[in-house]
Amino acid sequence: MKKNYVIQTNNISKIYDGKYAANKINLTVYSGEIFGLIGSNGAGKSTLIKMLTSLMPVSDGDATVAGYSLRNEAENVRACIGYVPQMISSDGNLTAYENLLLSARLYNIPASEQNIRIKYALDLMQLSDVAQQLVHSYSGGMIRRLEIAQAMIHNPSILFLDEPTVGLDPISRHNVWQHIHNLRNNTKMTIFLSSHQMDEIEALCDRIGIMNRGHLIKIGTISELKSQIGAHATLDDVFINASSSNATITEINPIETASTIERVKFNTNILTYFKQAYAVYDVELKKLQRDPSELITRAFQPAIWLLLFGEVMANVRGINSPNISYLDFLAPGILAQSVLFSAIFYGISVIWERDLGILHRQLVSPAPRSALIFGKAISASLRGLSQAIIVYFLAFILGIKVSFNAVDVSGVVLLICIGSALFSTFSLIVACIVKTRDRFMGIGQVLTMPIFFASNAIYPIELMPNWLKSISVSNPLTYEVDGLRFLMLQDGVSKYGVIFDFGILTATTFILIIIAGSMYHRLTE
Repeated sequence: MKKNYVIQTNNISKIYDGKYAANKINLTVYSGEIFGLIGSNGAGKSTLIKMLTSLMPVSDGDATVAGYSLRNEAENVRACIGYVPQMISSDGNLTAYENLLLSARLYNIPASEQNIRIKYALDLMQLSDVAQQLVHSYSGGMIRRLEIAQAMIHNPSILFLDEPTVGLDPISRHNVWQHIHNLRNNTKMTIFLSSHQMDEIEALCDRIGIMNRGHLIKIGTISELKSQIGAHATLDDVFINASSSNATITEINPIETASTIERVKFNTNILTYFKQAYAVYDVELKKLQRDPSELITRAFQPAIWLLLFGEVMANVRGINSPNISYLDFLAPGILAQSVLFSAIFYGISVIWERDLGILHRQLVSPAPRSALIFGKAISASLRGLSQAIIVYFLAFILGIKVSFNAVDVSGVVLLICIGSALFSTFSLIVACIVKTRDRFMGIGQVLTMPIFFASNAIYPIELMPNWLKSISVSNPLTYEVDGLRFLMLQDGVSKYGVIFDFGILTATTFILIIIAGSMYHRLTE
């Protein structure tokens, strides 16, 4: 009997520090079945799922997932799958509707269909009555159902569930099981789940695979695997027997297969790219509107610099600023500093999202990683623009000769947006390298001060020693300040030319977005 397969692996492996976390896995999963993967902690279950969802690059071998090569067509693979990670991945600061809307946008579901899909998913998971409540008020079982709704909103060929009921009480677990059964029965979707709870596997799965120390050692139906042990064997017995032996892969009654699944190609174009970036920006905007406390606390920083440092240095004439007062000279530098300080620690929020599971959901979508980065970069400008309002207000109070010409103000807004994008993207690259909050905070502190003091923010470049001048000309903050001095002040002057300033900042931001996009997956490894 022929069956269509939706997953077929060919010696797929993952190597960490010279050791196999998954070792030459060969596996076939058929269309419409619920396939369960069991194994002890560290057996390689999550590693295999992360490879099959393209969250983790394959070290060796390849796999066909939904008709596409995992190595060569990862974006199309992501368009055809849904994924619920082991950790909670819905954003608690958004409503259920907003979480689903983000998923719909990242999967490029047409606007005319989004509400229909969202309503169907909410109804199927019985969440319609709480769709407008913030998710942090949900129970664990409700969040799991929402995560499944997010993962299925684009009608994927395969739904991956990594430990779907971990941490839930018995009633919530059975509730989630029922919804998984209903989902398969209503959509005929293939479901691939991992678990170490034997009652869950027996309640849900058509076939199972057993992993031990990175090897897939058994595949078959539950009844077939039990019959190998004895008439009264339990699934626990099967698992213990397989895990305690050094058995090689055994598949019972292999079925001749034919892959005829329709290949659903995800088309990426420039409009789709910007829509997906906007989806990320819109989510950040909603969260900032609900909790603007960060904007309020950051307002003190430019106030302290202008009212204390600026006034004192202007009175003692410690720094000579040619042709203008020192306060006039300082104001654009303090605005640039505020943009830097609010953006440079942006990466820590992404590490938080990784730890909460939110990032996993975004990375498994078909949205280009650079589009996700671009959306984050745009949202960083909201904080920068709020700082500009504070600085302009203080400058007016202090009698600083600020230009309120519409063209100049528009230029300042654009320059702040580009600067915020640049430094927030740089921050994301640092996050991808260090990966932990503690390391990030330490490195962030180390980087921020040199960037600030090796610029023309609080003193002219002419006062710097030659070695510092050489550093300042390669510092993006120097060009941010230079452009702001030209646009923000009446009769402002630019040392390098404002067009050149914009060009340097835009080109640097573009390059950093590409680099960050190529590194973004490292956060989930």
